[in-house]
Amino acid sequence: MTFETPNLPNKTESSLDIIKEYFVTLKNILFNPILFFHNNTRSEGYAKPLVFALVTHWIGSSFDFLWNATLFKDFYKNFNQRISSEFDEIDSLGRNEWVYETKNLLTDWVNSIGAVLVDPFTTLLYILFISFIVFVGARILNPANNTQVKISYESVVQITCYSMAASIFAVIPAVGTVLSKIYIVLLMVIGVKESYSMGYLRATLVALFPQVLVAIALLSLMTLFLIPFLMIFFT
Repeated sequence: MTFETPNLPNKTESSLDIIKEYFVTLKNILFNPILFFHNNTRSEGYAKPLVFALVTHWIGSSFDFLWNATLFKDFYKNFNQRISSEFDEIDSLGRNEWVYETKNLLTDWVNSIGAVLVDPFTTLLYILFISFIVFVGARILNPANNTQVKISYESVVQITCYSMAASIFAVIPAVGTVLSKIYIVLLMVIGVKESYSMGYLRATLVALFPQVLVAIALLSLMTLFLIPFLMIFFT
């Protein structure tokens, strides 16, 4: 798989050049992530990576919502209703009921599309929050900060944003959402490893630091709830 170098932005860059650069970057991340993150050592600020992540996640979320709202949500329900109606007397009431169900489906579509519209805002908050937790984890697990790229909040945001490239897999019906979530984690691990020259174990712990904190919190809560019962049981 060849690695393409996207054109650097300039004042005369056209919309077509921006779109081409976007797809080149997307291709490099998805099919050659090791080389992409290894070469992506220069500071790009916040704007460009965030725009890339928000656009990519919005596209994936839109298709995911489309599949859920049209193909899966009421597919089996409507299918069973239509099959059973073959054995019933077809009358105007039955037709009106089918029209009513279709109307409900369209109403749910209109009401739920708000989630797609606010997706860029929720994704932005998610990226900034997760990046902060990962940044804290990186500083804890590598306090000397002796890495190829200095561990900074900005660099972690860039890694998180470019890892969101896997969100595009949500355009695939049924399995796309699960595939994208798994690949996002994998890209985060690769991004941390290549950017900060860490081993895979440490990079995995840094990339999964938010999940590790959640697991520790849940175990702590479970322990707090179990201690009184254990004390009663053993006394």
